[in-house]
Amino acid sequence: METIAVIGAGRVGRTLAAAWVKAGHQVAIGTRTPETASVPAGAAVTEPLPALEEARVVVYAIPGAAMAETLAAHTVELEGRIVIDASNNMAPDRGTPELSGLRYLPDGAIGFRAFNSVGWENMADPVIGGEVADMFFAGPDGAERQVVAGLISDVGFRPVYAGGSPAAFAAVDSLAGLWLTLALGQGYGRRLAFRVLTESGSI
Repeated sequence: METIAVIGAGRVGRTLAAAWVKAGHQVAIGTRTPETASVPAGAAVTEPLPALEEARVVVYAIPGAAMAETLAAHTVELEGRIVIDASNNMAPDRGTPELSGLRYLPDGAIGFRAFNSVGWENMADPVIGGEVADMFFAGPDGAERQVVAGLISDVGFRPVYAGGSPAAFAAVDSLAGLWLTLALGQGYGRRLAFRVLTESGSI
């Protein structure tokens, strides 16, 4: 079982925390307003820095525009941690096509991109029309990749690894735009997710 800090007490953060508590992980939610935050049963709640102290895995579920400032404030605490960026910076003045804040990740942290390509409703229930939805993720190969894949499975998704190259991170980013285009722009609704089909049926 993992020790996980979820930074952000919004719908994505709360939903992921609830799934990981149910799976038996030790979860602390870090928020600037712990005294008023509504968090799932079994999860601790505190300010962000104390939440990082015992965590092996840190998940950022905050507004994407806040990632640069937040990661700068957590530089020391993130040393050696697995960091999952679930945010999307859609601000038109962000100055880069990247949606992820991982470019601000300090040296020594191990960055992954995941949980950014569908709405929180699908994290609460990843089975749609009888099919388990895929969750695409990018990051370095190795033992940490297996940890992230396991956490994705614990939420209920089928993990699909895109690789660790810049192109892999960009591909995972692009799914957020596709989801928004289909779910909201084309009116399919927020209960929309993705599934890879192959000839062999396996990923």
